[in-house]
Amino acid sequence: MITIFSTPKAFNGHIGLIQRNALNNWSLFDQEIILFCDDPGVGKAAKKYGARHIPKVERTKFGTPIIGSIFHRAQLKASNDLMMYVNTDIVFTRGILETAEYVNSNLDQFLVIGNRYDLNVGHSIKYKGEWPTRWEKRAKKSGVPHSGGGVDYFMFRKGMYKDMPKFALGRGFWDSWLMGRAFKDGVPVIDASDIIFAIHQNHDYMHLPPSAPHRNKRDRWHSKGPETNRNNVLRGDCKKLRKDATHKLIVDSSDNLFHKNKKHRFM
Repeated sequence: MITIFSTPKAFNGHIGLIQRNALNNWSLFDQEIILFCDDPGVGKAAKKYGARHIPKVERTKFGTPIIGSIFHRAQLKASNDLMMYVNTDIVFTRGILETAEYVNSNLDQFLVIGNRYDLNVGHSIKYKGEWPTRWEKRAKKSGVPHSGGGVDYFMFRKGMYKDMPKFALGRGFWDSWLMGRAFKDGVPVIDASDIIFAIHQNHDYMHLPPSAPHRNKRDRWHSKGPETNRNNVLRGDCKKLRKDATHKLIVDSSDNLFHKNKKHRFM
């Protein structure tokens, strides 16, 4: 039903731990997973969690993966019609399959996005028993809802993003372009935060080059520099955030999903 694709970093230290937590979580859905890049440990993780591995990716002159190219190749390689890009630090407790079934049955085109809880996670997550309930409670008690406009997952139909610009991954602005482009094309942008419960495992940015200004700070969303500036230029006037979603996915008293118009106008 869904092809989940992502671009992990090297599986070192704490980053490796939370990425394994995420991949182990996604494997529970029994859906196709594609991992891009050849950073240390990615191939081994793909094999362990039953994912397809595409090691060679287009990169900027600084060596940063180009997310536009990854979106293009993922849509060519995917076995399913539904696509979902997810950052490799996200764990879901519920809602992915239910949301996919709903949009696939009721909408020709769509972009599903949502909020997350930011939570410190320092150990392997055991997916046993009532783990979804336990982790939702933990996230609500010890974590915080993300207050920014960034988005960590995007569900859409294959072929929707054929001409994504060559944004550098991890340098900002490409996520708002995805939403802005959907607006321009008149595609419903659906906020599924009430249905999909996403936990972002906090991390530092020690994987960045030593010269990066945010390398030793937690949860600063991108590194300033020429790639960030270039991404901003590539974004153009496609500038939308999660709060601009046109619809909200909710559940009625009979546990049926439906998308409610938020009465925002398309561009």
